[in-house]
Amino acid sequence: MKLFYFIIISTLIISSCSPKTKYFSDIKLSDNSIIVYDNGWSEPATKRSIRKLHSHNFVIIKNPSLYSKTFITSINPNILLWKCCLDSNKLIFLNHDTCLFPDNIPFGKNFNLTNKDKWGSEFTLTFKRTSLSSINYRFDIIEKDSSRHFFWKDNADLYPDFFISPEIDTDDSTGLAYKILLFHDKYVRIRVGEDPIDGKSLWGKIEYQIGSFGLDLKYCPTLIENSNNNGSP
Repeated sequence: MKLFYFIIISTLIISSCSPKTKYFSDIKLSDNSIIVYDNGWSEPATKRSIRKLHSHNFVIIKNPSLYSKTFITSINPNILLWKCCLDSNKLIFLNHDTCLFPDNIPFGKNFNLTNKDKWGSEFTLTFKRTSLSSINYRFDIIEKDSSRHFFWKDNADLYPDFFISPEIDTDDSTGLAYKILLFHDKYVRIRVGEDPIDGKSLWGKIEYQIGSFGLDLKYCPTLIENSNNNGSP
């Protein structure tokens, strides 16, 4: 009889620790939901496939259409530190901790950030948020007393580990530090954060290397949001 109870108890313990635990069994999947594994493989997410998850780290993406394809393909579950679910603007971890996507850049609004460097060159960054993970941008640099006008436009995406350790920039004129979001494409890195004084405007910087043209971060002045945001990328 003791052996019988020992077997029953052992079975219950093993079952409760089994890797076949139903991860996120309460989420509502769509026909487009996918699972991205730590080995780079992805497949459609179904209740059955979620029940079969074992030792892999993974990210369940409920609605991939809310994010750019570049952002999705750049997701690394090992960087995201465990098993998690991307549900609209929420990144939910298995232990129920939740990280929200930044909401200080509203959808569809054109932002225009400008400033001049100490040599008088004018910098302008214009962008618009197009998805939870992406912006469409253009930047212009016009040198003082010169006809040289350089510009570049494209789409840029959040780094998928944006929530782990926020980066900090410093305003050139005041020395104030402010947290930034980092968007990137193949050639350009765009750094955008809130005015640390009242949070009512955006500040930013750009750095890039496009062929023979390049800009180091230390040479870009802090770009300040223009109150008249009527430009478009």
